Amino acid sequence: MRSGMFDRSITDLIADALSQVSTLVQAEVRLAKAELAEKAQQIQSAIGMFVFAAVVGIGAFVMFLFAVVQFLVLAGVPEHWASLIVAVAMAISAYGLVRLASERLKPENLTPSRTIRNLKRDAEVASEQV
Repeated sequence: MRSGMFDRSITDLIADALSQVSTLVQAEVRLAKAELAEKAQQIQSAIGMFVFAAVVGIGAFVMFLFAVVQFLVLAGVPEHWASLIVAVAMAISAYGLVRLASERLKPENLTPSRTIRNLKRDAEVASEQV
C-alpha cells in the first residue's frame, strides 16, 4: 500500500501543477501591472518636469537672453547680429534638451524589464519541471 505523498494520482499531480502555473501567471500579471503603473508614473513625472521647467524658467530665461544680447552689443557686436547669435545658440540648446527628454521616453527605457526577466525565468523553470 502507498502512503503519504505517494497516494496522489498523476491526475492530481497535473491538476496541482496547473494550479501552481495559474497562480504564477496571475502573480506575473500583477507584477506587470504594477511595473507598467510605475513606468506610467515616470512618464507623468517627466512631462510634469517639462511643464514646470517651461513655466518657471521662461521669465528668467528671457531676461538672461536680453542681458547676453546687451553684453554682445557692449562688446562691439551690432545689435541685430547679437540678437541672431543668441537666437541660434538658444535654438541649438533647445534641440539638445528635446533630444535628452526624448531619450528618457524611448520605449526601451519604459519596458517592464523585471517582468520580462521573471517571465523568462518562470518559463525556464516550468519547462524543466515538465
